[in-house]
Amino acid sequence: MARRRSRIPQQPPDRGAVLAMALILVLVFGVVAAAMATYGEVSFRHHLVVRLQTALRSSAEAGLRVGLDKLRLHSTLCADAPASVGPQTVSVPITPNGASITLTCSYVSGNLPQANEWGAVLTGIGTSASVPELSAEGANSTAKSIDGPVYLASTSPSASVASLAAPVTINDGDLWYFDPTCAPTTNAPTISGLTLLPSPPRSRLCTTQTWSAIAPQPVLPPKPLPIDPPARDDLVPGCRIFFPGSYSAPPALQKGDNYFVSGDYYFDFDGTLDIKSADVQAGQPDPYSGDVAQLSGLTSQCAHVLDNDTVKAAEIGYGATFVLGGASTIAIDTHGRLEMFSREQLGGQNVSIQAVETTGAGYDASTITTANGPIVWMKPGNTNAMVLHGLLRAPKAQVAFGNVTNTVSAQAAGGLVVASLDLQGSASASGWLIGRANRPTATKVVMTATATDVSGISVSVQAVVDYRFARLATDAATYAGSNVLAANTASFTSHDVGSVVVGTMLPPQTHITSVLTPSIVLLSANATATTTAQTVTIRTAEVAINSWRRI
Repeated sequence: MARRRSRIPQQPPDRGAVLAMALILVLVFGVVAAAMATYGEVSFRHHLVVRLQTALRSSAEAGLRVGLDKLRLHSTLCADAPASVGPQTVSVPITPNGASITLTCSYVSGNLPQANEWGAVLTGIGTSASVPELSAEGANSTAKSIDGPVYLASTSPSASVASLAAPVTINDGDLWYFDPTCAPTTNAPTISGLTLLPSPPRSRLCTTQTWSAIAPQPVLPPKPLPIDPPARDDLVPGCRIFFPGSYSAPPALQKGDNYFVSGDYYFDFDGTLDIKSADVQAGQPDPYSGDVAQLSGLTSQCAHVLDNDTVKAAEIGYGATFVLGGASTIAIDTHGRLEMFSREQLGGQNVSIQAVETTGAGYDASTITTANGPIVWMKPGNTNAMVLHGLLRAPKAQVAFGNVTNTVSAQAAGGLVVASLDLQGSASASGWLIGRANRPTATKVVMTATATDVSGISVSVQAVVDYRFARLATDAATYAGSNVLAANTASFTSHDVGSVVVGTMLPPQTHITSVLTPSIVLLSANATATTTAQTVTIRTAEVAINSWRRI
């Protein structure tokens, strides 16, 4: 019998391979999908981070631009912070993109203006209701003026001033007041009779910087020698000549003309250098400083002292500094006139009169405080005058200007650092000026702005800034009775509008009202004389950015 063959079909040989391939494809697609999901998540997070970083950088840049604008408006904003103090914090009143801004300035190099760029720094040391930081006396209609920013150490009326008996104007400067936190709740001092011009932009500004930080002590020169050098009447006819050194008694001025050779003088005596019925010139003007003689006919008998070989050999640089130790003081009395040309000390400050603050290195600390009378006093009268081209620094004492009338010059053009400032009598005199130095200075600072969001993430942007406080034009020309000023070297721009222009042929507080061409401007007041090739100071803050980068 024949056998029947089986009809069961054979399995295809690749049926298991297809299943394996399917599993592999599922696995591959799963891995790819997971990778894509991970990439998408990372990309999304990166996008968020980049977006946040971009927003924070924009916020930081906005804060930095606010700081640069403030620097242009307020010359003492951050350029007075010395390297020894470290970065100075600048208030930024905006929160761009919801970020908080921290802005700091740090000194790098150049000429630090320090106290010479302030009109007055009032330390308030030892002041009280009877001897406040700032006082003004005389007729209410007679306004006093201070040129440049003013620093007020105390905002307490009992220690500073609640009101002024005579009005005071701060020209081309802000009123800076100290508060250790400058919190939003901090109240600016309200002083009846005090006006800031122009307003805006001039205003009351809070600062956490102490007076000693913004006006660091100038380095004292080595104690001057010899001791009590004799005065000479035999070198230049009609002129008594004094030489640099240390004096244990007030220099014996003669009635008439007196000259103090350029250099440093240390006065350490229990008494007063009383300038009465005498003209005194201290030092020679530095041709590069912008100092111009203000008292006409002063020490005419001493006009040619440098023609004498002995005097010329004794000259030490330019200008003179009087250092006051012990109980020594200075008074400008009846028929007394004093003009001191500024002298640059170590650290770049131009100093005329400086009280010794700490005993040491051969110096005795000044014992004159607000409690025992002015350390420098321009007494009342219409026959006396005082012009200081450099800084007057006596942070523990009072300086008083007496009855300054229309015929009197009373100028402290290099700025004041004093505990108390008393402005008396009439301030309508054409020669009145309490204010900052009329010389160009430049410095380099680093401004850093940090923007921080609510989660604590921050981005910083930094700029290196060249800052020039003023500039000179040496070819200025004016016409008496005209408000036109021409100077080819001035290179005027629209930024100069509102800037004060200082020159011997211009009234105090004259400013630029219009720029016609790079060499011609219109002024707020008419020139008092026709002049050519004269030197003027143009107080325009110029800011140039050297670099701008994220850090």
